[in-house]
Amino acid sequence: MPSLSELKNKYGLGESAKYEPYQKCKHCQGNGERWIKKLQRWHFCICLFVNHEASDEIGDMMRQFAKKKLKEIDENGST
Repeated sequence: MPSLSELKNKYGLGESAKYEPYQKCKHCQGNGERWIKKLQRWHFCICLFVNHEASDEIGDMMRQFAKKKLKEIDENGST
Protein backbone atom coordinates (compact mmCIF):
# COMPACT_ATOMS: atom_id res chain seq x y z
CA MET A 1 0.00 0.00 0.00
CA PRO A 2 1.41 3.41 -0.90
CA SER A 3 2.10 5.93 1.84
CA LEU A 4 0.75 9.47 1.97
CA SER A 5 4.11 10.88 0.84
CA GLU A 6 4.21 8.49 -2.14
CA LEU A 7 0.67 9.49 -3.15
CA LYS A 8 1.51 13.19 -2.75
CA ASN A 9 4.45 12.74 -5.13
CA LYS A 10 2.47 10.65 -7.62
CA TYR A 11 -0.48 13.05 -7.84
CA GLY A 12 1.23 16.34 -7.00
CA LEU A 13 -0.93 16.77 -3.92
CA GLY A 14 -0.22 19.76 -1.71
CA GLU A 15 -0.31 20.19 2.02
CA SER A 16 -4.09 19.76 2.17
CA ALA A 17 -3.57 16.00 1.82
CA LYS A 18 -2.63 15.19 5.39
CA TYR A 19 -4.00 11.74 6.27
CA GLU A 20 -2.52 8.34 5.51
CA PRO A 21 -4.88 6.14 3.45
CA TYR A 22 -7.78 4.95 5.61
CA GLN A 23 -7.55 1.17 5.84
CA LYS A 24 -11.34 0.79 6.12
CA CYS A 25 -12.22 3.31 3.37
CA LYS A 26 -15.08 2.01 1.25
CA HIS A 27 -13.91 4.01 -1.76
CA CYS A 28 -10.27 2.92 -2.00
CA GLN A 29 -10.13 -0.09 0.37
CA GLY A 30 -7.13 1.45 2.10
CA ASN A 31 -4.74 2.06 -0.79
CA GLY A 32 -5.43 5.81 -1.16
CA GLU A 33 -6.40 5.47 -4.84
CA ARG A 34 -9.65 4.61 -6.55
CA TRP A 35 -10.62 3.76 -10.11
CA ILE A 36 -12.83 6.39 -11.77
CA LYS A 37 -14.79 4.45 -14.39
CA LYS A 38 -16.04 7.55 -16.25
CA LEU A 39 -12.45 8.83 -16.62
CA GLN A 40 -10.92 5.35 -17.07
CA ARG A 41 -8.05 6.12 -14.72
CA TRP A 42 -6.85 5.93 -11.15
CA HIS A 43 -7.34 8.97 -8.93
CA PHE A 44 -6.46 9.85 -5.35
CA CYS A 45 -9.11 9.19 -2.70
CA ILE A 46 -10.96 11.63 -0.44
CA CYS A 47 -9.67 9.79 2.63
CA LEU A 48 -6.30 11.52 2.16
CA PHE A 49 -7.93 14.91 2.80
CA VAL A 50 -10.57 14.45 5.50
CA ASN A 51 -10.85 12.92 8.93
CA HIS A 52 -11.21 9.19 8.52
CA GLU A 53 -14.37 9.10 10.60
CA ALA A 54 -16.05 11.26 7.92
CA SER A 55 -14.36 10.07 4.72
CA ASP A 56 -16.98 7.49 3.68
CA GLU A 57 -19.86 9.94 4.08
CA ILE A 58 -18.04 12.83 2.40
CA GLY A 59 -16.97 10.56 -0.45
CA ASP A 60 -20.60 9.53 -0.98
CA MET A 61 -21.71 13.18 -0.96
CA MET A 62 -19.08 14.11 -3.54
CA ARG A 63 -20.04 11.16 -5.75
CA GLN A 64 -23.71 12.17 -5.68
CA PHE A 65 -22.83 15.81 -6.42
CA ALA A 66 -20.67 14.81 -9.40
CA LYS A 67 -23.36 12.46 -10.69
CA LYS A 68 -25.97 15.23 -10.48
CA LYS A 69 -23.74 17.77 -12.24
CA LEU A 70 -22.82 15.34 -15.03
CA LYS A 71 -26.50 14.60 -15.57
CA GLU A 72 -27.24 18.35 -15.79
CA ILE A 73 -24.43 18.82 -18.30
CA ASP A 74 -25.70 15.92 -20.41
CA GLU A 75 -29.25 17.29 -20.34
CA ASN A 76 -28.39 20.96 -20.90
CA GLY A 77 -25.26 20.68 -22.96
CA SER A 78 -23.44 23.16 -20.70
CA THR A 79 -22.23 23.74 -17.16
